[in-house]
Amino acid sequence: MVEKDDDTMNNDIVPGFDDEKTEGLRIQLQRIEDVPGCLLLYLTGYIDTYNSNYFQKCVAKAIDTGYIRLIFDIAHTGTISSVEIGCYTAFLKAIKPKGGDLVLLRMKPKTYEVYQLLGFSNFFNIKENLDEAISFFTASRKQDKRDIFPNILNETERIIKPILKISPKTFSGIPEPVTLNDDGDYATLEEFGRNCRNGT
Repeated sequence: MVEKDDDTMNNDIVPGFDDEKTEGLRIQLQRIEDVPGCLLLYLTGYIDTYNSNYFQKCVAKAIDTGYIRLIFDIAHTGTISSVEIGCYTAFLKAIKPKGGDLVLLRMKPKTYEVYQLLGFSNFFNIKENLDEAISFFTASRKQDKRDIFPNILNETERIIKPILKISPKTFSGIPEPVTLNDDGDYATLEEFGRNCRNGT
């Protein structure tokens, strides 16, 4: 059963979670009672160069609190970027050694197409609904991906790093993302995928 209380604030679930705010991204937390250490994060908005640091700090607070099984509901995120993929990779790197994992929930078809094109759908757990996500964590018999994760992480970083652009307008050296708009620019999609595959 999923705990749902509209009056529960994020700070009651993860202390200090709502201490900061940012433009363009809102996160609502919900505990998953049937799975120890499991947290559902509803994302609304977008993840880009300017708010990715905030996003990573928020999720780091959740991990530090003991939530190592993370479900990201991304149905209401408007764009996909290399920065966003890099964030999810960083989260995996943090929780895998603790026995955790993450699920990307309710991914838009055009976003899923990008993940397939780049090969990320092979190692990110992508589910269509919350029941499937919970079942992934509660299943007594499932594939353990921990052994192959270091190789996956290295390959992901090899693919992502060459396409990140450092902009003089960014702060703290956070890379400029390569984005696809919500309408799905297929020319950009093809160029993005080609650059990823070629490492250019």
